[in-house]
Amino acid sequence: MTLAACNYDKDDAPQPANSGEIVIDASVGEMTQKKALKLGTTFDTGDAISVYAWTGSSSAIDAENLQVNNAINTLGDDGKWTATPKMLWKDGQSKHYFLGVYPQKAITNFTADEYALNTADQEASDVLVATNLDGISYRSTSVPLTFKHIMSVLHVNINYANFSTEPTEAIVKVNAKTNATINYLTKSVTPTGDNSDIVLPAIETVDGYKFSYKSILIPQSGIKEIVIRIGDQSFAYVPQKGITLKSGCYTTINMTIRRNEITNDNVSIVDWNKEEPIDVDALEKGDDSSTTDPTTDPESGTITDPNEGPNQGPNSDPTPAPTPSGELTELGATFTAVDLGLPSGLKWANMNIGATKPEDYGDYFAWGETETKASYYKDNSNYKFYKTTTTTQDADGLDVITSGYTKYCSKSYKGCDGFTDALTTLELSDDVANAMLGGNWRMPTKADWQELKNNCTIEWRQLNGANGYKVTSPNGKFIFLPAAGYRSSSYFNSDGHNNDSQGYYWSSSLTENDPSYAWYLWFNSDDFSVSNHTYGSKSTRNNGCTIRAVYPAE
Repeated sequence: MTLAACNYDKDDAPQPANSGEIVIDASVGEMTQKKALKLGTTFDTGDAISVYAWTGSSSAIDAENLQVNNAINTLGDDGKWTATPKMLWKDGQSKHYFLGVYPQKAITNFTADEYALNTADQEASDVLVATNLDGISYRSTSVPLTFKHIMSVLHVNINYANFSTEPTEAIVKVNAKTNATINYLTKSVTPTGDNSDIVLPAIETVDGYKFSYKSILIPQSGIKEIVIRIGDQSFAYVPQKGITLKSGCYTTINMTIRRNEITNDNVSIVDWNKEEPIDVDALEKGDDSSTTDPTTDPESGTITDPNEGPNQGPNSDPTPAPTPSGELTELGATFTAVDLGLPSGLKWANMNIGATKPEDYGDYFAWGETETKASYYKDNSNYKFYKTTTTTQDADGLDVITSGYTKYCSKSYKGCDGFTDALTTLELSDDVANAMLGGNWRMPTKADWQELKNNCTIEWRQLNGANGYKVTSPNGKFIFLPAAGYRSSSYFNSDGHNNDSQGYYWSSSLTENDPSYAWYLWFNSDDFSVSNHTYGSKSTRNNGCTIRAVYPAE
């Protein structure tokens, strides 16, 4: 979508005498994003969007600087959008920022606007938002606005078998939140209030199925089940981790209901531009057995599940990497080494130590320790390689207390009683990956992390609702590194710190200039680097970070 404006050379540009002077007439071109549940390629004639423009800061809309306040742009038969009232530039110099909202809406709170789901009005419940925060002056020829769905869609297709009487209808319900607030500037939706039972509207049946249901829903996590009622009997799809509906994503669940059970055909959670299913299992209502959740990426469509098993899928080797028999049981049957075709031949584990799925955070370990613990302090009783001692008394008989490191210490002033050694890489006895997995498994070195970064494509993605990086090699295989945060003396509870926004993965390499720190992989959504953060405290050796094991080439 573009807002067209007249184009003037600077010397010939009309200089507004006041802020009310009309400088341009705006029109909006065709928008190519898919619209609402119809999944068409354009808006329909007669559709209307609200447009807002303001000056000042791009990150906040101040009523004082709101230059265009809910100008209604309507799509005509000619494919052009007409604004009512006309949209006016404030002056000839100020940078303007733009917001577009569909369906049209008068908004007063742009960061926490109240939203209520109405399943009876699907068009009104779908919300598309576009922003242009580049800062555009009156000289611009157009204002590009690319719209994005910010709600979610749930689509359920049902077959049935082995019923004594052929079902003529079904009722499909989810227990979820129906209220939210919308931040239009960040295009984010925050669910609010209590859950309610939502009956999904029936739609035209999809080919190959008996019943089909679909609705716009608020993006949210923790939906425990989908209940299907046929006659006096209820069935449920109950995934182990719950159902997560992602903003801008279209979730399809296809299932067959037999008289006493549900057989799940497939589930897909994809961007509205794609629909590619992933095979998973489902549950009969009341069954406590576990299921497998799909692995998806809301931005680029389906990601093939790296949790398929040691000899299945693109992320596994033709033969599993050698490991001691029985060592991997507690890590999950799908724990395996992934050959990314790196120059060194090094293979990377497909999940963290202590995890059971690639998206799980796993356990946290202080550097050089091989057991988890409840707290992460640098003191005599907590960190394995730090000690406080009383060695002598001064002239007045007072104890002289010294403290410092007792291993992996190149600086005498950092060592306990001046201790130093020449160790700069963890010995295998202090390597948690080797302690847990045995064989040739070990923690990656600083150089190993750097090799991974230099030879792979790094993309911020989501896997089953967990943020992190998809690391893809030239041979097409990949691993997923969840943003698991870290634990320290300040953040040692079960939730850790910076979960879901940053990742901290230990290497086995000590920092050269200060043995208080070790090298690690650090990342957030904008950065992915091998660091030691000696200016801060994140890589202090006593902190708890996650571990991704590696297996060297034979």
